[in-house]
This record gives sequence, structure tokens and C-alpha cells, in this order.
Amino acid sequence: MRLFFPSLIVFAALAGCDTTAPLRQLEHTAPPADPYHRALAEGYQQFAAFEQTRYDWFSSEYFAEKGLAAAVGKPVAPEDADGRDISGADVPVLRDARSQLVQILTPANTAAWPVLSASAMVSYDCWVEVTEEGWDAPVMDYCRGNFERALVTLLQNTRPAPVAPVAPVATEAPVAPVATEATVAPVATEAPSPLPAAAAEPAVQPASSIFYFPFDEYRLTGQPLEMLDRFIAGIQAAGPAEIIINGHADRAGSEEYNLALSERRARFVLDKLLAAGIDPSMISYYAFGETDPRVATADGVADQTNRRVEIFIE
Repeated sequence: MRLFFPSLIVFAALAGCDTTAPLRQLEHTAPPADPYHRALAEGYQQFAAFEQTRYDWFSSEYFAEKGLAAAVGKPVAPEDADGRDISGADVPVLRDARSQLVQILTPANTAAWPVLSASAMVSYDCWVEVTEEGWDAPVMDYCRGNFERALVTLLQNTRPAPVAPVAPVATEAPVAPVATEATVAPVATEAPSPLPAAAAEPAVQPASSIFYFPFDEYRLTGQPLEMLDRFIAGIQAAGPAEIIINGHADRAGSEEYNLALSERRARFVLDKLLAAGIDPSMISYYAFGETDPRVATADGVADQTNRRVEIFIE
């Protein structure tokens, strides 16, 4: 599946005399065999061509070079907002989004969802770039929305290995299957859209989701909280099912403290579900402390991948 729009290619062709050298090279580079890197290369080619139409030669060259790296199978990292000239209010939001993106782009996910994973990466970079430019709110909103839709779908379709409930803290019962987040119409702009819509992979009924927590925190704020609210809205929009909430902690701190912390995280999600009007008899929640890590670490290691709540829909 190709990531760019014909309208964008036509526009770039009209400006062909100004095409940066890396973009020309990327346009003539054979696509890699790996689906994820192929999708990344195509996404960055589209974004570099879009930046060219805005006469931003430096950014066009920069993102074309990222596309060339992807085209030869090199690892490509999302942009770091802390290294950009971005106002302080925007940096924490972008930093949280990048953290979520890095955690979800596992080898298993990029193999299972190559186009969607690439869309999340390139859309995030577009969001950072246009935020730094600071003048094109419709394109910034488009890229951010594209990123968030891709990320939510990846989170909903990441299926960790089932865990046997240990030391249940409380039990109740069922709630709703999660409906895929409603499609949000791209923001209309006079310039060609920098990226395609995020819904690029075949639809799969989501069965679970994972939400990661800051160090020593049991609440979510900012974008992670917005994503949890959207997930809960999906539950409300779907039919009845059973919801199981599993709270976890990393290995920084004592076992007793981490067990209590993981329970508070599970309770935070439970309270959000109850506040949304979900029937409490349809929900169960459990606390695992540090006993069931996603990534095995030595004692005392603070690893965000293990600071999480998993929500299973059955």
C-alpha cells in the first residue's frame, strides 16, 4: 500500500526544478523489502515533497534523508521536541506523545502493523515540525489527529500474553467491547495534505489496551488521559462485555509499595470507567505490583514499560 496522495505527487512534479537532491534520490531508490521500512520511506518521501511545496528546502532535505535511512533498513527515531525551538507549553505534550510512540513501536507491532506504525511515526514528526514552524494550525491539527488515531489503534490492538490473576484486590464483572475510535475528518487545507489518513491497516476488533504511567504516579494527565477517555468512549459506544483491569508497577521501590501503587493505578482507571457511567457489575480489577513485568529488569530499575495498566475486553 502506498502512503502518498496522487495530488501531492502532481504538485511536487510541478515544482520539480526545486526538488532537493535527497528527495530526488529517495524518489529513485528501490523500496526496501521490509514492509515497515518501505512504508516509512514512502511516508517520509511524501512529507519531504510536502515541505518542498511550502518552500522549506531545509526540512524537505532533512525528512528525505530520514526516508533514505528507512529505505536501506536503518533504524529511524521520532523527532525530539526538547531539541527543537518549540514553546514550553507544547513540549510536555509532544514529549508524552513521543514516549507512547517509542513504547508501542515494538518489533512485533511494526511487523504486524507496518503501515499503521509508519503512519504514527511520520505523523508525529509532521506534528513536531509544524508545531516548531508555528504558523499553520490546520496542518498541525491534521498531523496530530493522524498520529493520535494511529497510536490509539496500535494500543488497542497490542495483545500482551494473558496473565493469571494473582491476589485479586476486588472483583465485579462485565462491560463493553471496544469500538475502534470514530474516524475524524482530516482538516481541510489549501495545500495538499502532508500525510494520508491513519486508518491504513485492515480493521481488527480491539481486545485490549495498555496505558503507561509516569514514575511513582497513579494518575494519567495530558495526552495519555485524553487517550484513556477516548478508549472509554469506545466502550460506551459498543455493546456489553467484560472488562478486566490489571495494574502493574516497575521494580523501583519495595514489593509492598509497588503492590499498593499498582492497585492505585488500577483504581484510577476503574474510577474513570465508573464516572463515565459504566456499570460496576461489569468490571473487575487486579493489582500485580512488580510481579508481572513486560520487560524483565533487575530489582530497583525504573522502567516505564512496566508502569502500566492493561485493560482486557472479553
